[in-house]
Amino acid sequence: MKTQRKGEKCLNCGELLLPEDNYCRVCGQLNDDPNVSFGTLLFDFLSNYFSLDSRFSRSVVPFLFRPGYLTNRFIEGKRVSFANPIRLYLIISVIYFFLLSLAVTDLTDTFSNADMEDSAGNRLEGAQVLDSLESAFNMEIETSAEQSNNMINIDLGDSLNDSALEQVWLKYREMKKSGQYSSADMIDQLVSEQQPWWQQLLIRQYIRIDNSEVSSVTSYLIKNASIMMFFLLPIFALVLKLVYVRRKHLLYFHHLIHGIHLHSFAFVLFSLSILMSLVWSVDVDVYRVILLMVYLYFSFKRVYQQGYLKTAAKLITLFLLYGGIFCFALVIEVMISLLIF
Repeated sequence: MKTQRKGEKCLNCGELLLPEDNYCRVCGQLNDDPNVSFGTLLFDFLSNYFSLDSRFSRSVVPFLFRPGYLTNRFIEGKRVSFANPIRLYLIISVIYFFLLSLAVTDLTDTFSNADMEDSAGNRLEGAQVLDSLESAFNMEIETSAEQSNNMINIDLGDSLNDSALEQVWLKYREMKKSGQYSSADMIDQLVSEQQPWWQQLLIRQYIRIDNSEVSSVTSYLIKNASIMMFFLLPIFALVLKLVYVRRKHLLYFHHLIHGIHLHSFAFVLFSLSILMSLVWSVDVDVYRVILLMVYLYFSFKRVYQQGYLKTAAKLITLFLLYGGIFCFALVIEVMISLLIF
């Protein structure tokens, strides 16, 4: 609820107000003084929208060190005492995907600045390495282009056969190598109305992506991956419902809350590993996987209250089912993202 800071008089009509007056008795305006410091406004914003209050502080320790505790309290109906699961997930996911984008950008910069050796043993900067690879690739394209009777002048409208895309590719590489064409110019010249719609879409998107910064493409993919993960949560809950179909007292909504808590913890763990990698260049991937497995196991054990072996079997089943769904969704997300980039 929004914090109400009462004043001594109405800011609208000037009527004197009592401390217990929530509204002006004369004009009816809300008794709230907006003239506060920036720090107060910031605190109110965080408290109202991110629940950074006593509920949040009470949730941190059990969330991190008592797997399944918050889920059980939610199922019991004790929902006001702890942070809202959906808000908790949104906060953590925003932080995680932001750090992930930083990590990917850092990895790209590291590669572009890396040193390699050429055939003569000379050191090459990362940018030179990329240029060398591009030049080598273009040499192959030139050879193929010469054998194709100067593909730069082909008539795309008359080449709608199995090698049409290959011819378009060769012409595109020639145009890009010349450096005289913008992306829009190359699209105008390479896309023909006589081509199938899927070829037109493929050519447009390839040219756009190939002429974009790697960081912008990866950032776009990561942004869409965050959306994908949000929509995967209901599917994860459905898988939990199927794996624990005999737990009749647990509703689908309960499995959804459990899934939100599990994904939130995974994002916290991944965020910490990314921070350690960026700040101290420490690789903790193995420990991250082990900690996540331990957390998941005891969370399942506490929420579903089954034996150790049965819990392990259910966890393996969940990995197989949800792992396949996740990989399929990731492929679809990448394909759709590249098609609408």
